Amino acid sequence: MFRSSGMFGFAELAICLLCSPVGVFAIALSGLHLAKRQTKTRGPALGVASAALLGGVLCTLIAIGGYFYGNQQINMALANVDPDMRAEMQAYGDQEVKQALTLGCAFAGGPLFFGACAFLMALAKPRDASENEAL
Repeated sequence: MFRSSGMFGFAELAICLLCSPVGVFAIALSGLHLAKRQTKTRGPALGVASAALLGGVLCTLIAIGGYFYGNQQINMALANVDPDMRAEMQAYGDQEVKQALTLGCAFAGGPLFFGACAFLMALAKPRDASENEAL
């Protein structure tokens, strides 16, 4: 599956490997924001969470671009093929192109999940000590 994705698969993997730890770091910053009740950590937490979300969106866009590029390459290759074999080769090519799209969306899942969790945590309002005592 990874080999059929080509250069797009490697780009998606690189973004996933870079942005997933960024998302985990954003969750740590957001947790610090909630635990310490400091407003100073909210801005950096939102920024780092946004970077992780941006990486996930970029990974998805690369997957979509790879899908359209693969379809274009298949159509160019099928232009000179015998019409009897065209349908079978088109079906095989479509299957290969969809694998690249699936791989990209799977790689985007980590950064999107971590970034969304951190973003929502950073937006949450920390409770005061008096509210904790009431519970």
